[in-house]
Amino acid sequence: SSPEHLGVPIEPPPSPHLPSSDSSRIDYGWWYMAPLVLLS
Repeated sequence: SSPEHLGVPIEPPPSPHLPSSDSSRIDYGWWYMAPLVLLS
């Protein structure tokens, strides 16, 4: 993996404001984890 890739800011996708939604937290978790896993 290239270190410079880790410096690229990743903007979260639009999501309905549902703090009590488990699926929402899972989606955000995957969104932030995916780049780290793919670039690792």
